[in-house]
Amino acid sequence: AKHDAEAARAEGLVAQLEAAKTSVAKHDAEAASAARALEEGRRAAAAEVEAAQRAMRHAEKEKLCVEAALAAAERAIEAKDAAMLSETRALGEREARAAAAEERAAAAHAELAKAQEARAAERREHAEMLAALQQRVASAETTAANSRVASSEAQAAALERQASTHTEALEALAAERRRMEA
Repeated sequence: AKHDAEAARAEGLVAQLEAAKTSVAKHDAEAASAARALEEGRRAAAAEVEAAQRAMRHAEKEKLCVEAALAAAERAIEAKDAAMLSETRALGEREARAAAAEERAAAAHAELAKAQEARAAERREHAEMLAALQQRVASAETTAANSRVASSEAQAAALERQASTHTEALEALAAERRRMEA
């Protein structure tokens, strides 16, 4: 009976040993699987770290580009502000000149009213002079035409000069008339 108890005990120990071996083998397999998963995790983490570093370097480049663009925009804004300030000064100067010109225009308006009466009289006088000159020019042109037929080339040239002088005087008076009418 003692031997049977020891044998049973030994069989129990053998069973426990086999169970322990199975458990150890299972644990070893789990440890190997965990080690593989850990290695894969390490590789994935390293890849993520590398990708994050690449992203950081890219972000740093973008940051530098953005900073350069901001600096350029600030310079453009400063230049625009300076231009606006200059334009504001110029506008103030133009407004001051315009105000002075308005004062001069008001003073000139009174003189213009007086001058218009004198110009009306001058226009009438110029119209009379123009009519007389037109008659003289017409007469001179008729005389010149008749003289070219009847007289020598020298007389015709003299009459043409006289007609040209009359025409120039007529044009000058016409220009003066247009100036007065304006």
